[in-house]
Amino acid sequence: MEELKDGADIGSGLTQIRTEDAIQWLRSIASQLKDGAELRLEVPDLDGVVKAYNDGEPETEKMLIGEGAKSLWNREKLSRVLNLAGFEVSRGKNGWAWNETKTKISVVARKFARPFPNRPMRDIHCIMSLPRVCWTDTQGVLHHAAASLGFDVTRATGVFWGQCLERLLETCLTMEGVKYVLTVDYDSIFDAEDIIRLWQVMETRPDVAALCPLQIGRDKDLPLFSIKNDDGTLLKEMTEDRLYTDALEMNTGHFGLTLIRLDAIRDLPRPFFLGVPNKEGNWGEGRVDDDIHFWNRLRNADRKICLCPRVRIGHLQNVITWPSENCTAITQYLSKYHEDGRPTECMTF
Repeated sequence: MEELKDGADIGSGLTQIRTEDAIQWLRSIASQLKDGAELRLEVPDLDGVVKAYNDGEPETEKMLIGEGAKSLWNREKLSRVLNLAGFEVSRGKNGWAWNETKTKISVVARKFARPFPNRPMRDIHCIMSLPRVCWTDTQGVLHHAAASLGFDVTRATGVFWGQCLERLLETCLTMEGVKYVLTVDYDSIFDAEDIIRLWQVMETRPDVAALCPLQIGRDKDLPLFSIKNDDGTLLKEMTEDRLYTDALEMNTGHFGLTLIRLDAIRDLPRPFFLGVPNKEGNWGEGRVDDDIHFWNRLRNADRKICLCPRVRIGHLQNVITWPSENCTAITQYLSKYHEDGRPTECMTF
């Protein structure tokens, strides 16, 4: 055991283990390593081999099966199993290039020990800006999480949600013993485990000022975050290998279930939330919304805001369900109904 404490090289040994035994096998290796030690491994990439097969490359079966292989792997499966065993993928052989070749995955994973919170979690205070009428489902999951973890919730109602949230944040800054504020939108769906995971990441990443889970926007098929490229343009396409991390630096986020470090906002210029019209003085393209103003405040103060792809929460919304020709369901966003009308096959003649 002693010789493993600083790191281990298991090569392609993972393929010799059945999938159902892989987590326990990796955990046994983790138990012999000190926190922060690195694990190096290489496995055939199922997705890469399938592509090579479709491209007509020879000997793809040999690439995949190898000598006595008992399991098959791709990036998503490898990342998930490593994570469940106590490892985090830290880098590939060439930075974030997972594949050493187009048919193999060669990565380095770092052992990490997640802290476990004391209950009640008095270092978290939850705040919500609410309309007069809201989703009872969200209130239900919030009450369950708050009762389970033992944190307090303060709510405010008003037509100007940014002002409500600002007042709540200022109040939290005066509270003794509160380290994080948890913002919850009135239409988010989550559970206690999501909050614990966000807290664990923040506890191990003191450089992160705010951490958002992955959430899809209403009436959209796109997530609620933005990332900028090195040239300042917005990232248009996200490759999945960038999501195999606990904290991915981003440009803007959301407040659906977001953990904010209070010490990171104490000295920020006020107001935190402020809507600013565009150059023409209207609220069309080019405006700055209240929430974007908050993220700009943090970034301009060199505070790191991150996405936690490992935590994925739901987003409630109204949709229309239509009967199709064979009596199965056709689901339509309300915005699409107002723009395009009902689906053609559901027209009344």
